[in-house]
Amino acid sequence: MSTITDIIDKLQGVLADLQDIDLWPPWDAAQTIVDLIGTMIEIATEAPDPAPTDVDDAAAAWRRLGRTWSSACTDVGRTSTKTTIDIWEGDAGNGYRSSLTALVDRMDSVEPATGKIDTALGTLSTKMTDARKRHGDAWDELNKHTSISWGDLWPWELKDYIAGILRAVVHGAQELLGAYQDANSAITTAARDIRNAVDELELPHELPDGVSPVSGVNLFIGGGDGNDSGPLRGNVVERANAAMAAMTPEERAAAQRLLANAPDDTSRGCILAAIAAGATGATLLNYSRKLGQLSDSERKGLDPTAHPGVFGQPDLTTCGSSSLLLAKMLNDPLYAMQIMTGYDPRTGQQVGDPGAVDPNEDPWGHNPTSEEVAMHNRFQHAAIEMHHQTNGLTTHDGNFNGWWPEAAGTSPGSAARQMSGDGGSGTGGGYETRYVDPDNAGETYDRIARAADNGQAVPVYTYDIDGGNAGAHVVLVTGTEDGNLRVYNPGSGETTITTREDFDSRQLSGSMSWDKPLVAILPPA
Repeated sequence: MSTITDIIDKLQGVLADLQDIDLWPPWDAAQTIVDLIGTMIEIATEAPDPAPTDVDDAAAAWRRLGRTWSSACTDVGRTSTKTTIDIWEGDAGNGYRSSLTALVDRMDSVEPATGKIDTALGTLSTKMTDARKRHGDAWDELNKHTSISWGDLWPWELKDYIAGILRAVVHGAQELLGAYQDANSAITTAARDIRNAVDELELPHELPDGVSPVSGVNLFIGGGDGNDSGPLRGNVVERANAAMAAMTPEERAAAQRLLANAPDDTSRGCILAAIAAGATGATLLNYSRKLGQLSDSERKGLDPTAHPGVFGQPDLTTCGSSSLLLAKMLNDPLYAMQIMTGYDPRTGQQVGDPGAVDPNEDPWGHNPTSEEVAMHNRFQHAAIEMHHQTNGLTTHDGNFNGWWPEAAGTSPGSAARQMSGDGGSGTGGGYETRYVDPDNAGETYDRIARAADNGQAVPVYTYDIDGGNAGAHVVLVTGTEDGNLRVYNPGSGETTITTREDFDSRQLSGSMSWDKPLVAILPPA
């Protein structure tokens, strides 16, 4: 079954053929017109989907969901209010009331989100109705010319007659194409609005095994960040559950004990993320013990995006290496602990500050702590090692890579290979290089945003060529915020915000250093 973009592409081809028709001899032109109308019938007889009635049904379902959640939220709130300290005192009662209060706050996010989805679907229904009417009007015009006869017209009269038919058919083809383009634009907009609304939900889409449902909800970070930040970003819970299921009974029991004995929910989230990254046995135990030695703020500080300005690239050729390194830290909390604290849970070894890569460098806009300096230095040394890895003959998992000169930075192909597979900078599977269509950059933006909403880190290449001012850069999309992209820029180590409008109009110098997007390294679909 053809997708709407396939239909658009095919109709554009037919329209080009219509516009190229030679009107002499006119009888040949007439036959070509009839044949091309037949081709359009094969391509686009059916009106563009979805049907407005189906969209209306979906909107009604979301409205019902919002009302149901609102009622449930009220009931939970009453339960919390009525379970007073006189009824249940002590730490257990206080914890119960606190958890219910937090749950009510999170449940409160559902009804506004369903309302926004209802609105988005209502707009889509109206636009699909308009698109289908445009489709029907176009067919009314085209169906007049599925056969062409000309009676006793002379050839010189026939040419003008066929020219008039051709103009009408070209207009009908343009309207038919426009109907599908209108529908595609409406679907894209609705999908983006719905994704942004879902991003505001403060409830996880899956609960982790081995952790109470209350803790699972408390571990989730919502409030506009969606499921793309914090220790349980993206598909961490699914990967952790799969990893737990694959463990031996002894390994699983040990992991569940670590989760049960964790000092707080932040630690539980970090342990689950470590399990998702493949940690078991002594490695997982080492990681858990180190977490227990850290303060609450230090545990929260294990998020690599929580240290603006600290993780900057060591030189002009390592923007790609630094972006890939931060992606690895986001996807592998054991590796992040190694860079950020000097402790490697896989070996149980502790290292200190390795010293500055460039002793003359002063990246700080403030007086850094010794911990920040050590983190910065370890990151820069690791970025240089990453550069050697990505530009060598073999990949991180021993496959052929292909040499690339380090002075030229990191090639998109090498970045995709580094993001792929077990032990890479991604979450497993094969990543792809997606070159940006300069006439439709927004389509790539939407793919990046969908990946980021799912907790994926996405390297993006930008460039510009403007007289003597030319260059290229690599940044890392780490999440979304209010429908926009959160971007780690290794040039400054800071996080910036990129809008779809800036990406589509190729005005990215303020957030990605160079204006034009070139390539996105996207995870498996």
